Amino acid sequence: EITYAHISNQTINNQIPFNKHFRIILPPIEIFPKATLLAEFSCKLLCNVVTTGSCILKGTVYQNIMINLGVCNYKLFLRTVGIIAEVMNVTKDVARSALIKSIHSVDVLNNQLLNTDPAEHIKIANNKKNVVPIALLIATGKFSYKEAVQSLSSSPVISHAINK
Repeated sequence: EITYAHISNQTINNQIPFNKHFRIILPPIEIFPKATLLAEFSCKLLCNVVTTGSCILKGTVYQNIMINLGVCNYKLFLRTVGIIAEVMNVTKDVARSALIKSIHSVDVLNNQLLNTDPAEHIKIANNKKNVVPIALLIATGKFSYKEAVQSLSSSPVISHAINK
């Protein structure tokens, strides 16, 4: 018995057409009674490989961490600060500043923005895209807000921008 997995008409980053067929060859059920379970597990692993690969190509994963998350509540705000601090090897204060700069589209933070309640930052972040990838680039110290946006628009894979 042959089980097929087909993924078609997918486009990654509006650049790479993705149309692949995968074939999983299984032994007859008489030889291996658990073949159905193996087929299901094999399809699951195959789908995991394909989706993980597409996330990497789209730039939503960096160093095995999903970085393109929405900052839509306080828990995710704190998680994002932690991700920026860990991935960019900076303090949480630097990570928080980079996140706030990304949310408010600024290069310099004043006391008002620094002391604003996180709920206000979250409201603004809900309507924006690429907040976390931009904040990661700002946290490197190599990018202004505008440069980070330009870099991600030319290549959405953040590792390319960081390693330039």
